[in-house]
Amino acid sequence: PIIAGGTFIMSQPDVILPRVPIDIACTGEGDEIIVELVERLVNKTSLDGLWNIASLVNGEVVKSETRLVADLDAFPSPAYECLDMNRYLVNNISSIGEFYFPLPSGRGCPHHCYYCGRPYQKVRRPSPEKLLGLMDKINSRYGVSNFVFNDDGALFPKDWILALCLLLEESNKGYRFAVAGCPEQVDEEVIQRLKRAGCTTIGLGV
Repeated sequence: PIIAGGTFIMSQPDVILPRVPIDIACTGEGDEIIVELVERLVNKTSLDGLWNIASLVNGEVVKSETRLVADLDAFPSPAYECLDMNRYLVNNISSIGEFYFPLPSGRGCPHHCYYCGRPYQKVRRPSPEKLLGLMDKINSRYGVSNFVFNDDGALFPKDWILALCLLLEESNKGYRFAVAGCPEQVDEEVIQRLKRAGCTTIGLGV
C-alpha cells in the first residue's frame, strides 16, 4: 500500500486521490496513528476509527476526522541514527554561505495566506528545553553547531521565542541559528534577544 503525505495532498486530497494510484492520503498529523495504520494495512483490516486520513472508496473520497497533536514534547526526538546522515549534512547552505541543519521548531502558522498549502493554523511549539535537547543531540553526534528552524513562523508566539533565546543564551553552547517569520513579529526586544542567543539570519515574509 502507498501512503502519501505532505502539505499538497493534505490540503487537496479530493484533487489528488482520484488521479494517482495512492491508497491512503495523510490529511493531518500522523504521529499518533501511523503504527496502527500500517498494521491495519498489512493485516487488511478496516481503517474505521483512525483519524487524519483519506482514501478512495467506490470512486468517492472519504475523509476521517481531523485532529491535532496537543503536546509535541510527548514524542521522542527524530531517530537520525536510522538515516545515512551524510546525505543530509551537506546540502543546507544559508544565504551567508554556511551549513545550517534544519530543525522542526513547531507546527502551524497564525496566518492563512491564500497561496499557502500549510494546513495548520493553530500554532504549537515544543518546549524550549526539548528543542535545546535536540540541538545538543545533533551537536554531540554530528558536530553540528549551526541550525535553521525550518517552519515558516518560528518568531511566534513572542513569549516562546524569547524563552528559547534566554535558554540558548544561558546555556552558552555557542550555537548559531536562523529563523523566519513575519514583520509584525519582530521588534527591538526580539532582535536583541535573538542576537544575544546566536541568531545570524532572520527571514521575513510579507
